[in-house]
Amino acid sequence: MKTIFIIVSAIPMIIPSGPAAALLSSALLLAPAASAAEATRARQLMGTRCVATVIAVDEAGAAKAAAAALDAIAAVEDRLSTWRPDSELSRANAAGEARLSPALASALAAALELARATGGAFDPTVGPLVEAWDLRGAGRIPGARALEQARTLTGHERVRLDGLELRLPPGGWIDPGAFGKGLALDAAVAALREAGVDAALIDFGGQLAALGAPPGESGWRLGLADPRDRGRSVATVRVRDAFVSTSAQAERGRLVDGRLLGHVLDPRTGRPAERRGGATVVAPTGIAADAWSTALLVLGPEALTSLPHAALWLEPEEPRLALHSNPAGASLVLDTHAALRLEIHR
Repeated sequence: MKTIFIIVSAIPMIIPSGPAAALLSSALLLAPAASAAEATRARQLMGTRCVATVIAVDEAGAAKAAAAALDAIAAVEDRLSTWRPDSELSRANAAGEARLSPALASALAAALELARATGGAFDPTVGPLVEAWDLRGAGRIPGARALEQARTLTGHERVRLDGLELRLPPGGWIDPGAFGKGLALDAAVAALREAGVDAALIDFGGQLAALGAPPGESGWRLGLADPRDRGRSVATVRVRDAFVSTSAQAERGRLVDGRLLGHVLDPRTGRPAERRGGATVVAPTGIAADAWSTALLVLGPEALTSLPHAALWLEPEEPRLALHSNPAGASLVLDTHAALRLEIHR
């Protein structure tokens, strides 16, 4: 789950629903400048409470733009959701071969390119592995044969996408879980820019899109939460015109036969990623932040120096916390708690 940040400036209190509720705390409201107005709209999308806060010239314009951003996310959900059998992606998965809409073809092309860029640490074809581990249900530990069979159906190199024409291996399917929300945030920000909005923040269950900055600020200030106490911020970062995504195994695990199974899989081994930390990536697009934070969780903090984006890794080292960062990530950090050890990987 992408749920590590606490918003500490410029928006009203956020009370998310579902699993994210324990991970985000209240925000401090800063009054907009006299020439600006603020509007916040929320909607349940992709199984998550999504909150869009927009600053514009007048409140009516801000509210209209916020609604447009949420509508854009809903349109992506209609196209991508594999929880809905009638979505375009669900139909393509079921058929195995399909002629896609330009929007879906573009989305899958971007996801497959990110799979190649991450060396397969992120892979949108993990659907058979999700089924093998029953990660959409109560969870199970698959036998060796079942796991190996699922692995033979997984791998971005097995997918053929030629323009609008998609072909999947028999039994294979694409799971948008590690790129869908990022893609939806890209669409939302595009809708805001089309509406002429220069400053907005969209909180999507811990994935964030930060457009411009609130009045009097050079960016949006976001608090990094202590994984042991989600209501406490241990570091503050400043983000502007960027997308933030955090991946961690802590929140959506399932206890099966005395073993806690995380929901993020390592596509290369077919097994749940075993790292304890929270991996955060700040990137210029939502889909890149989403995919690369998943990849970083799989690869571990040793991969920080090779990532093409600003990245942070937060991990408990009792009795303290360690915040590992590449130089680009460290440049975003404004301050840290006394109990936090910051280590920059170069």
